[in-house]
Amino acid sequence: MLVVDDERQVRDLVGEILNAQGYTVLSASDGRDALRVCACHESPIHLLLTEVLMPDMSGFQLAERVIALRPQTGVLFMCGDTGDVPLAETRLKTGMSFVRKPFSLDALADKVGDALVEDPAALPKTAAPTPVTQPVARL
Repeated sequence: MLVVDDERQVRDLVGEILNAQGYTVLSASDGRDALRVCACHESPIHLLLTEVLMPDMSGFQLAERVIALRPQTGVLFMCGDTGDVPLAETRLKTGMSFVRKPFSLDALADKVGDALVEDPAALPKTAAPTPVTQPVARL
């Protein structure tokens, strides 16, 4: 999957969480970087997990371009600016999901799992992750 967020801390933490769950994670700092990754990466990219609000190219614009390059890629949007979340939610197309930041590890794992459920090849190759029973840091 490809994680795109202009905030390095968020991008790195989300990547670490998803890697620990058994996913192969690529990352990009903005839309242009993400498009370079899509053009150069030879294996399938099963999911684009992208911030909605980024400089130069929104997550919506990025998703449209990624899907044009890789039609089988699913999309999961994330956004932390609650003022724009209703706008973001109204722009979602059929088959696209949204997770609001801050989110817990469980919420992220659930949303990613839901987004990938129709593509068994995208699911982690490891055993199912152990459920988290203690509070986790919120993103």
